[in-house]
Amino acid sequence: PNKLFIYFPNKTSYLFTSVAGMLSLSAFIILMVIFVFYKTLQMFLKQKKLSEIKDDLINNITHEFKTPISTISIACEALQEPNLSKKIESIHKYSGIIKEENERLRMMVETFLNTAAVKNGSFNITKEQINLISVINSVVNKFFEILISRQGKIELELNNEIPSINSDRFHFSNILSNLIDNAINYCDKSPLIIIKTSFDGESIKISISDNGVGISNDQLNKIFDTFYRVPTGNIHNVRGNGIGLSYCNKMVTALGGELSVTSTIGIGSTFEISFPAE
Repeated sequence: PNKLFIYFPNKTSYLFTSVAGMLSLSAFIILMVIFVFYKTLQMFLKQKKLSEIKDDLINNITHEFKTPISTISIACEALQEPNLSKKIESIHKYSGIIKEENERLRMMVETFLNTAAVKNGSFNITKEQINLISVINSVVNKFFEILISRQGKIELELNNEIPSINSDRFHFSNILSNLIDNAINYCDKSPLIIIKTSFDGESIKISISDNGVGISNDQLNKIFDTFYRVPTGNIHNVRGNGIGLSYCNKMVTALGGELSVTSTIGIGSTFEISFPAE
């Protein structure tokens, strides 16, 4: 029998070169399909999360508005009792409850409106020289009634030599109100809040410390995200909306300051606002 021997030099490289274009195109298409699938899945999960956040936010808002409205309604009914007109102490008690809950409603509405304004970039900042000590005392007085009901207190360690700061009184008051309100709500015992001010010649600092449940280290970098709420463990009566700290952080930055936090689980948290001295 005859045999034919064929020598094919560089056969492998020739074959790969012949199909290189098709292989490259196929690999590109496969990668594009994988990428599109990944982005679609990511978008779906994001939309699902946003839907859950929306439902949770609506439920929380409904709950937060319903509670003070019900309390005000009960207090008003109590004040309409004929025999109550002779009991001055009871009148002061129920009127104090109405004032407290009304202030709570006002603060929630302002927080929602301010957060929406910050997101849209439509908020207005009117800076003026404000007395820091005066603003802090004014904000603290708003929480007098609720602290009594919780058997808590606020201790002030204020440096009277601190110069006035150039800031927006309205937004700065709301920032302090949100931080104090969180300190009260996220506490599983009688709240103890310590507010300190200091001045080192370069910066003015305001710290708000509490004895609450604390925040774990893995949560600290998330608490300033809009709608994010720290899990409260065994505290089931805290219903928040996840926008308070986000608003505080954005407004402090807009006012030219910096907001930071340190916390220990079971011991408490300290939020510090720092403004450069002018």
